[in-house]
Amino acid sequence: MRPNDIDIHVYLSLNDGVIAAGGMLEGVAEIGLGAQIPNHGRLEVLWYTTGQGEPDSGVIYRVELGHGKALKGKEVPFSVTLPPIPRSYEGTLFQVRWMVRIARRQGRRI
Repeated sequence: MRPNDIDIHVYLSLNDGVIAAGGMLEGVAEIGLGAQIPNHGRLEVLWYTTGQGEPDSGVIYRVELGHGKALKGKEVPFSVTLPPIPRSYEGTLFQVRWMVRIARRQGRRI
C-alpha cells in the first residue's frame, strides 16, 4: 500500500444486516498505518436522500477523532442509538439512506 492510499475501515455489528428504528448501531473504525488523516477528523452517522426533489441530510452522531498521526494503527469504537425516523426507504422517486463516514473537520469526506 502506498502511503497516500486510504487505509480506513469501518466495521458494523449487525444482526441479520438490519437495525430497527430506535435500535443501537455499534461498530469500530480501524485507522491503518497508511491512512492519510487530516489534523482533525471525525466519525459521523448520517441519513441522506437521493432522487427527485431537493436533497436533504442530517447528521445524528458525530465524534471527533483527534489528531491524525496519533490515530494511525488504532481502533475507534462507536455506539449510537438511531432515531425512530427517518427510516431507510428505496422508492421509485426518492430514497432515504444511512451512512457511516470518516470526514475532515471541514466536512470533506476521506
